[in-house]
Amino acid sequence: MPFYRRILRLKLVNEVSTTLYTNRFDIGITASAEIVFRDRGVSAMDDATGSIQPDDTRQRAKTYHLQSQVGFQLRVASQIAIEQFSQVYGEEAETAKITTSQFAVLTTLWEASDLSHKELARRTSMDMPTLNGLLKRLLARALVTISISKKDKRYKVINLTAQGRALAEHLRARGHLVTQRVLQPLSDDDQKTLNEVLTRLISGHRG
Repeated sequence: MPFYRRILRLKLVNEVSTTLYTNRFDIGITASAEIVFRDRGVSAMDDATGSIQPDDTRQRAKTYHLQSQVGFQLRVASQIAIEQFSQVYGEEAETAKITTSQFAVLTTLWEASDLSHKELARRTSMDMPTLNGLLKRLLARALVTISISKKDKRYKVINLTAQGRALAEHLRARGHLVTQRVLQPLSDDDQKTLNEVLTRLISGHRG
């Protein structure tokens, strides 16, 4: 139970006010010397929990602006990146049907072979259900294989087929163009700063 610090005002007959402190109630003294207790409830923010309280909610709601919130800005930036990705890779029939998530898996498998589902999910920052559905589609296109690990038969590993490797190499060769288009409005220094800040942000949350 958090401790609430509250101001107590004793209203005397001659209207002289005295300020004291109590934990929960206002105590008033009427002209007939009757003592009246009034629960003050919660005002502003409780120091122990840091939770927003009713009296402060309206003011905080008024000062909230969606377009200035980092979550909204990152979502819009992601939309811009996807739009540029589609423009770059949509020009060729070979790459037109590749999604950004498939790109992440293919390019990661190009860098490393014999990856487990868990490791591939970690490197691509995907949850397991999403990854499994994506791998199913890549298997249907004969771009990846899933087989028993030669080092440990308890596990399955994922690799690119020859066709998948050739496609991944082609995708990676044009990947820089997507980045350049996304960052085009920024100066070289701003691009470097943005990359460094995002790297620290992700590392701070994901390790």
